[in-house]
Amino acid sequence: MRGRKPTATVLKLVAGNPGKRPLNTREPKPVIAIPTCPAHLMPTAKAEWKRLGYLNPTAAFTPYESVAG
Repeated sequence: MRGRKPTATVLKLVAGNPGKRPLNTREPKPVIAIPTCPAHLMPTAKAEWKRLGYLNPTAAFTPYESVAG
């Protein structure tokens, strides 16, 4: 595919649909769920996994949502 990658519909809505083109109504929407914790994690890592899962149910973690150290 050549050219610029298409902008997500959500971002177009936030920006006020600057191009005034029809919005994509068939765009896939992510399922919001807390992923299951891997069994091989240590107990402290499992606790952190659960803590982050409750803070951010979309599972889109950022570096700012982890424990410093």
